[in-house]
Amino acid sequence: MKVLIVNTSVLGSSTGKIAYGFYKHLAGEGHEAVLAYGIGESVDPGDPKVVNFVPRLEPKLHFRLNLLTGYHGCFGPIAERNINRIIDEFKPDIIQLYNLHGYYLNISRLFRKIAKERIPVVYGMLDEYPYLGYCCYAYDCDGFRSGCRDCQFDFRDRYLKSLFFNRAKQTYDLKRRDYDSLERIVFTGPEWVVKRASGSGLLKGRDVRIVDEYIDNTETFVIRDTKKLRKELGISADKIVILDVAPSADRRKGVGFFVKAAERICGLDERYVFINVGYSGRMEALPENFIGIGYVADQKKLSEYYSLADLFVCTSIADTMPNSCLDALSCGTPVLGFDITGIPYVAEEPLGTFIDPENVDQMVEHILKTGKKSNKIKESCREYAVNRYSLDTYYKKQMEIYRELL
Repeated sequence: MKVLIVNTSVLGSSTGKIAYGFYKHLAGEGHEAVLAYGIGESVDPGDPKVVNFVPRLEPKLHFRLNLLTGYHGCFGPIAERNINRIIDEFKPDIIQLYNLHGYYLNISRLFRKIAKERIPVVYGMLDEYPYLGYCCYAYDCDGFRSGCRDCQFDFRDRYLKSLFFNRAKQTYDLKRRDYDSLERIVFTGPEWVVKRASGSGLLKGRDVRIVDEYIDNTETFVIRDTKKLRKELGISADKIVILDVAPSADRRKGVGFFVKAAERICGLDERYVFINVGYSGRMEALPENFIGIGYVADQKKLSEYYSLADLFVCTSIADTMPNSCLDALSCGTPVLGFDITGIPYVAEEPLGTFIDPENVDQMVEHILKTGKKSNKIKESCREYAVNRYSLDTYYKKQMEIYRELL
């Protein structure tokens, strides 16, 4: 098959890892694939089939127009011309869409081109954007069920930003028109996303299927030796390591709850050490039992942190399928998270425990019951992740859908 993949980026994001990994796997299985992305550097600058089709300055203009008009995904004339040229020259049998938001693409014009060429589409829902009006996450809002007519969100300090206008209803209507224009389109996502999407005004009655996201648990996220890392961090062998991997500056990721839990346990039980990978705040503000680590680009190094932890804590308050949880499980570490959005769908007891959202008391209670993980726990977490979240499992499900559409 000839498969064109479209995503916001290929480097430095979980969606980029998904898009690029799937592209490489398709090529390895003998298919022709092109990965077209909009923002950032290439993960493989020497590969001519990993193509940045958006000029460097156009996203900045797109962002400013979005701020002023409230319309997202409606700009980018050069990007439009370039993606159309890729479609014309490559002539894909199928187009795999991932994230289309991100100030880089005229989304409606892309759908218009796809409809004109009558190319079947699989739209992988890596967040909630495909079935919401303007947002990427609905949180506790259910206005998307009835068309986002009375959206109350203030988009001045949110992603996607708009200074003056709330265009949720207009964007919702544009998406409906775009989806209606295609003869063959399948939407895929984790179970929680599919349940939500199937009840939305945009996707109700459409072809929506459960396909879990995947991670690289063959070469990257594996159980690793952590003696060297433990020495680097100055953590003795008897300490119990509690880990969170998330940018502390992103409120949706909820790292503040993790810091509060560490503060409560500091001085109460000296066995516990808390680590946040992605910390960008003031180090002097952290409790003594807390280690703040900046962004770790090296994925194999990151897997050492996951392997080091005795418990991984996901503090996000909105996620469709947090890849950090899948990474942790693949590295042999059980998960604690909030029972909200798609988070509790990532694992079953006892590999995953899920508590009331934003409840630091329950978080502290569970952490204080956590001991050093056994080899049996490591093996169970690893086996679960390999069976459910491997790239091979994902590939087989995708190929079944592709063959049906073709």
